[in-house]
Amino acid sequence: MSNLDKKGNNSLNNAIDEIGKLIIADYIKLNRQHPYIVGIAGCAGVGKSTFAEEIKKTLEIKKKKVKIIGFDDFFKSREERRKLGTEWDENHVRLEDLVTFFNKIKEGAKRIPITRYVRDPQVGDSQLIKEEVNFDGIDIIIFEGLYAISSEKRLGNLLQFVDFSIYLDAEISDIKEWRYEQETKKDSKKQRTLMEMDTHWEKGIVPDIKNNVAPSRKNAHLIIHFDSERNVSSKEIKKKAGF
Repeated sequence: MSNLDKKGNNSLNNAIDEIGKLIIADYIKLNRQHPYIVGIAGCAGVGKSTFAEEIKKTLEIKKKKVKIIGFDDFFKSREERRKLGTEWDENHVRLEDLVTFFNKIKEGAKRIPITRYVRDPQVGDSQLIKEEVNFDGIDIIIFEGLYAISSEKRLGNLLQFVDFSIYLDAEISDIKEWRYEQETKKDSKKQRTLMEMDTHWEKGIVPDIKNNVAPSRKNAHLIIHFDSERNVSSKEIKKKAGF
């Protein structure tokens, strides 16, 4: 277990600060010619996006320029996914595009075109928009998403691009509650009904956790476990050169 603080209401803030120090130390040691990449993985609803934003704030306080890349940006369009006939699996993601994107980052590209999935587009009926991502001057990229630290070839082996890997964990009952709560925050016209959500959970999310997400836990340099109140209940740091 790490020596990160485990007590009190500030446990998450303390953990974030300590993680920021670990990332900066490794960033300096590796001295990459391209942006240093932090991968944050975990189950749907566990809080990856929020956690990524907090890490970003901490790194920016330490004078680093940071950009977040979301795994969700590489979803296929709703129409394409509907045609698949499945609730959720890896086929709902444009994994080849994701791998190509990160290869360009590793090659040192400063401006990379992307076709990004947006849930509430302002471009007519389309859910995929074309834009350019500017990495000029960026020190650190935070990549957050379900398979962000997976080493499975069929999932793109995204771990190959990651310098520092984090896995966010919690009890499955808490993850379920948080994911259902997340659904209620969507626009009412786009919310799944309770019955639809039950189907999505049982036939989509649970198999994905078992087959795709949870197996990547072993690849994490840092594992953070949240309790039911979303406090950090435990952390585990695996050995990495320079730590």
